Amino acid sequence: MVRKISSIAIGRVYGGNQHTFTEWADGPSALPATKMVVLLATTFGDGIRTTPSTIIP
Repeated sequence: MVRKISSIAIGRVYGGNQHTFTEWADGPSALPATKMVVLLATTFGDGIRTTPSTIIP
């Protein structure tokens, strides 16, 4: 956001305690989520066209 670059954050697996030393993930949950990420990437493969927005103070 600081550099005005749009982004999308997508969680890929079911798990817990993210970003800690006790982080864990359920392996089988990665397959459907990975398919979703590939589908999303191919859908927007030619880029996302955005329109300039007007900020009203």
